[in-house]
Amino acid sequence: MFGPGAIAPIVFERVGFARRHRADQRVDLGFWQIGELFEQGGGHLFALLRFPRPDPVDLVDQPLPRIVDEKRFVVPGGRLVHHRLFPAHLGFGVEDAELLFRTGVPPDARYTFKHALVQDTAYETLLRSRRQILHRQIADALRGEFAAVASAEPELVAHHLTQAGLDEPAIEWWGKAGDQALRRSAFKEASAHLGKAIELADKRAATAPSAAPGSNRLRLQTSLGNALIWAKGYQAPETSAAFARARELASRVEDPSERFSTYYGLWVGHLTRCEPAPLRELAELFLREATAGPDRPEAVVAHRNFGVTCFYFADFASAHEHFRKTVELYDQTLHSDFANRFGTDPRALAEIVDAITLWVLGRVDKGLRLANCALADAELAAHAPTMGLVFAFAALLGLLRRNPETVATYSRALADIVPRYDLPALWAGAAVFYKGWAKWSDGPEASRLAEMRRGLAIYREQRNWLLPSFETALAEAEAGAGETDAGLRRLDDALAELEATEARWYEAEMHRIRAEILLQRDPADTAAAERSLQAAIAIAQSQKARSFELRAALSLAKLYRAANRDLDAHAVLASAVEGFPPTEQFPELTEAQALLAALSQSDAVKSAAALRQRRLHLQTSLGIALIWAKGHQSPETSAAFARARELAGCAEDPSERFSAYYGLWVGHFTRGEPAPMREMAELFLREATTLPNCPEALIAHRISGQTRFYFSDFAGAHGHFQKTVELYDQARHGDFANRFGQDSRAAAEIYDTLILWVLGRIDEALPLADRALADAESAAYAPTMGVALAIAALLGLVRYNPTAVATYSQALADIISRYDLPAHWAGIAVFLRGWAKWSSGAEESGLTEMRRGLAVNREQGLAWLLPNFEAALAAAEASAGDTDVGLQRLDDALAEAERTEQRWYEAELHRIRAEILLKRDPADPAPAEHSLQAAIAIAQSQKARSFELRAALSLGKLYHAVNRHGDAHAVLAPAVDGFPPTRQFPELTEAQTLLAALSP
Repeated sequence: MFGPGAIAPIVFERVGFARRHRADQRVDLGFWQIGELFEQGGGHLFALLRFPRPDPVDLVDQPLPRIVDEKRFVVPGGRLVHHRLFPAHLGFGVEDAELLFRTGVPPDARYTFKHALVQDTAYETLLRSRRQILHRQIADALRGEFAAVASAEPELVAHHLTQAGLDEPAIEWWGKAGDQALRRSAFKEASAHLGKAIELADKRAATAPSAAPGSNRLRLQTSLGNALIWAKGYQAPETSAAFARARELASRVEDPSERFSTYYGLWVGHLTRCEPAPLRELAELFLREATAGPDRPEAVVAHRNFGVTCFYFADFASAHEHFRKTVELYDQTLHSDFANRFGTDPRALAEIVDAITLWVLGRVDKGLRLANCALADAELAAHAPTMGLVFAFAALLGLLRRNPETVATYSRALADIVPRYDLPALWAGAAVFYKGWAKWSDGPEASRLAEMRRGLAIYREQRNWLLPSFETALAEAEAGAGETDAGLRRLDDALAELEATEARWYEAEMHRIRAEILLQRDPADTAAAERSLQAAIAIAQSQKARSFELRAALSLAKLYRAANRDLDAHAVLASAVEGFPPTEQFPELTEAQALLAALSQSDAVKSAAALRQRRLHLQTSLGIALIWAKGHQSPETSAAFARARELAGCAEDPSERFSAYYGLWVGHFTRGEPAPMREMAELFLREATTLPNCPEALIAHRISGQTRFYFSDFAGAHGHFQKTVELYDQARHGDFANRFGQDSRAAAEIYDTLILWVLGRIDEALPLADRALADAESAAYAPTMGVALAIAALLGLVRYNPTAVATYSQALADIISRYDLPAHWAGIAVFLRGWAKWSSGAEESGLTEMRRGLAVNREQGLAWLLPNFEAALAAAEASAGDTDVGLQRLDDALAEAERTEQRWYEAELHRIRAEILLKRDPADPAPAEHSLQAAIAIAQSQKARSFELRAALSLGKLYHAVNRHGDAHAVLAPAVDGFPPTRQFPELTEAQTLLAALSP
């Protein structure tokens, strides 16, 4: 027992630190080494007397299993130690001296230090050198024998390494601790750990020039930025500063993939602060660099960011394409950890914003299904911010749909997740606003308005690009409560702010709701409301925002109907309803259709409809005539069909619109305009197949087949062409060539011939080509015959069959001359005849004709055949010794294919590029190998068996030439396996022969 002033022979030296149980709780576990402890006076002042320690009671010398116990205890002040942490002979006298208090009975006893100074004073009394030795020993032990503890609690190791003065490994372990905290969504803790790593790294760089910042330092900085996004907020000065510093560091790193997290952090800051110019710049930079190299995993994030950027600027169609690409590229193995590098899980966020995008585009049912997918994928991601954001956007979708139940459900879920993970105030503000709106929708009480205002105040203080929708919803609520002037001021301020921020995604709805409030304030003065609704419709149409357009058109039609302007009401509503995808989840559509039906019964509307019908027939006939007089892609043809579509917008019978759809589609197809081409093909197919027994469904399937062919979906194209032939009825469709450019059966058959050949079904393709030519002849329509001959010649070129090309190109030239078909057809004939001559040995004259034909096609704006023609000309130029010219031509063609998304000949472009590379430098096969590998991968993804076999044969021969027989067999065997037997594809015979020679 020890009395006051007595010297206790026991003091413990701390060797453990900070066990985390929750992000906001810590416990110090103290281990102490024998020295001497004494108590002075009546207080508790402890000091450590330095003299040789008595044997054998240094805990550091004890077996470590007796020091480190797996059990941990959360105790305020961190002054509790479990009995098993002490060697048995150290317990004597401690309780009697009242230095420790015991609860329980050994071996389950626990000891609490009477005062924290017992630890701190003793520790501070140790020599610094001695402390560092002990810390190093503990860190070594944790990393060695107790690796599981170190793995679970890297901050323990990091602390001891830091105290030991071992900065380099300490940086590594603080980084591990930060990354681990990020994965647990403990963002404030992650920020603290990463901050310590960065502090040490910068100190080390300042004192050791050889330790200049590199990619590891950049990764620490971007990880800190990602932690701060969710600890402080996107727009917090600390977050911006972290990513600004990251960009400085990134400028010194050659690998662009190391810069992508930096780009994301800067981009998301510009997004939330609504800074349009740098927002667009960063999105474009990220996308350009991420897609510049093959198979960069960060491309999935670049497309997601670009999709959000397009959404911000109200380019909804492009936003959807980038979101679709994000989901297409997403690979759970590659991208599951991207939430920790790029803020959220890329797939889940792309899906939920795309769900809103699709709803805005009028594809309501698809949007709602995708929202459910996003919620499921967010849960699968097991990442709190991802879940929070998806809840927030799901609530926003509910608000746009004016569905209080949905908003209430997801706002509650968001409100639950925000405090659980201590997410930034921005999200708390959103949850408050959404809950207030959901309550207000059940009854406009003042308290609910107050809740909306409170949420908006938080949101505005934090600043975010979704503010327009919040301001508009609150303005509408204020007007509903009788505060129309306040609501109008709010909307006018929001519209003025929009001019600076360019965040135009909700602009149409802002004008519509402004009109509704104007009418509420003064129902007798409709002029101002009419102008606002006209503005809303014009904006929505320019953005392809079908849902917003229909809402505004319905409001304007009701306004006109009330003023007995039935003709105006019908005109504005018919175009909005036209082609709107059927759905039961958009009540405004049902209401608009009912109003449109009622308006159609008025005499004024009936008379105007009859006149418009006659005008539409004349307009579409003019368009078809111009296709073959001026060309599909000529400005006159495009203008004719654009006018036809305007006229068709008010036609009740959707079949009247199909000729206009076709004319617009064929212009996009020939000019290589991917987005509107796909949109028009989908619209035509959707409307034609919705109508029962619609004869134009045949045309819809044909142009869907050609569209899928353009995008290299060969299997899908074949299915549509088969359906075209199946639906064809001579009695119903014999005159369709005059409405839709050519006989549909013959056109589908000749295109399907090319498809089947690419798919490797050679012996099916060639007989079908003969049948297509026969059907084209029986159609007795010159343009149909011209198309059939052109595609038959193209098939000959793809097959490397000069005789077929010469035969069909000559027949094409004859028919062009006889019927004075447009110049681009003459360009096709000239090019193909030139290629046939070149292949037969007339190289110089053949090259001249090929270049002339290609120049005509380019001048006429014909895009869809260009990849094939450019590749053929590049091969011919390389054969004539101009390898650099040929390579440049191919590289330009590949770049153009990226822009136009015309990928049907992409595999062959890479294969021919490889052949030219080998011709230029046979001693350096590596670039050629890469091109051939790309060709094979592309062909496999497209199910293009013939292109795959060609590329595999070239690569197999390359490997065989350098004695890589195993590689040659490995690449060739899967290409040959299952290829349909044929004598009409020489490459198959050659590949089988080589494979037999390679087999053991």
